Amino acid sequence: MELIRKTLSRFARYLSRELKDSNVSAKTITLKIRLKPFSTHTHQRTLEKSTSSSKEILEEALRLLEEMEIDLSVRLVGLRMSGLEKMKK
Repeated sequence: MELIRKTLSRFARYLSRELKDSNVSAKTITLKIRLKPFSTHTHQRTLEKSTSSSKEILEEALRLLEEMEIDLSVRLVGLRMSGLEKMKK
């Protein structure tokens, strides 16, 4: 589970950088986990306020991870941001 958390941390930093470079923020965070027998589980949450903060993205991704019941080996982890909005100046 620690490897998944570290991976999500890297993803959150990357997504934050991409959002900021594009001058946008996002409201919806989606976490995808694919388990060894190829079953895929996806959880998402729409935030009250859009964000481009790596800290906020990671915190929400970890909350989504805690909601999932992972009892098998993980084959794939994905993190996506959607509901993009132009950042206010």
